[in-house]
Amino acid sequence: MTTLNDTDNSLSLIVGVGASAGGLDAFSELLSHLPTDTGMGFVLVQHLSPGQESLLSELLARTTRMPVATAENGMTVEANHVYVIPPNAQMTIAEGQLQLAACDQLQGRIKTIDVFFESLAADQKNKAIALSGYADPRSIGASLEAGFQEYLSKPVDINELISSVSALSRRQ
Repeated sequence: MTTLNDTDNSLSLIVGVGASAGGLDAFSELLSHLPTDTGMGFVLVQHLSPGQESLLSELLARTTRMPVATAENGMTVEANHVYVIPPNAQMTIAEGQLQLAACDQLQGRIKTIDVFFESLAADQKNKAIALSGYADPRSIGASLEAGFQEYLSKPVDINELISSVSALSRRQ
């Protein structure tokens, strides 16, 4: 399998992936094709029902040899680990640490994925790739304006994704 970071176990890039409520298959497909030693941390953000328990972390742990954890407030993203948003949470990232707020404490419509992606682009100093199910010009423009370097829409070719992420991880 392709290895993106053969030299050490240091964090080279934080990869955020967003999906709607039916995203388990997409997350599983992605994780099953990724090498376990990329040097990247993966944060998976899904629209989840606020009042329902989620088994997403447990289900995804079956698809990869990387450790999979439900995100906790203040958790530092580590290389070769996967973090999953918990239910009823709005998640952002600052200085490589996940920040959680309860959705019931927030006002208005919650844009879980958009909010995380915007914070990720800012935190990673514009070293970010947007993955989306939509390829409309407004989504592409908004993502690029937020600081993403590339915009890939589904169906995403896994080799194209690995190539894009690998190239981005080598940027200064």
